Amino acid sequence: MYQRKYKDNQKIESIEDMQNFVERYPQFKALSNNVSKHVAVVGELSRLVSEHNMMDQSQLEQELACDDDHTAQLRTLKTLLEDPNLAGIDALRLVMLYALRYEDRSGNQTEALKRTLSTRNGDACSSTQIQLIDIILEYAGAAKRGGDLYGQQKGVLSNLVKSVTKGVNGVENVYTQHKPMLSEVLDLLIKGKLKDNQYPYAREGVTQKGKATDVMIFMMGGATYEEGTIVREFNKSQNGKLR
Repeated sequence: MYQRKYKDNQKIESIEDMQNFVERYPQFKALSNNVSKHVAVVGELSRLVSEHNMMDQSQLEQELACDDDHTAQLRTLKTLLEDPNLAGIDALRLVMLYALRYEDRSGNQTEALKRTLSTRNGDACSSTQIQLIDIILEYAGAAKRGGDLYGQQKGVLSNLVKSVTKGVNGVENVYTQHKPMLSEVLDLLIKGKLKDNQYPYAREGVTQKGKATDVMIFMMGGATYEEGTIVREFNKSQNGKLR
């Protein structure tokens, strides 16, 4: 739109064109200012993404959530923690994700990573911040979670098939691999296959199984944008009534 108006304002060949230009100029100037602001914002965002190595951060976050590759992910994490431009809060988040994913894994190095957070060059983490790693494990560790967050109970064969399929089909965008657990829950919901012990279903005091047609989802602590998107896409595809 801006480019079209810019080209129109370049065509001044008569008095009438000049009059039209004068009439259009305030609107064109406002549009030009908005474009300049947007360009400046995008430019600053691009600078911050590059300076703080956010693309590599995002890729590791996705891999920690979706793939089981302790050795490679630990190596990448250690490399990122050595980067002084990596913000302390970002470093802390990555170690939290690692701790949640591999808390029961032999060779887990969460304790060593906590020491690295406190001594790293640049933006080191305080002892209070580092304590949050233990708190999140206590609150949301494997012993406290309901369901199979990382697909670890589906067996080696299932994980192998998933790995091979991913390798054959490829990934359109490594930064959008993750699908929240809500996606799987909704899929099981419409098929009537949710486990009663985890998701009890009752009507008039009688537990029943069946496909739900009108559902209200309540997320303690609030929902993420990703989860909100899942609900929107689900409603669009199923013509359902999720809120």
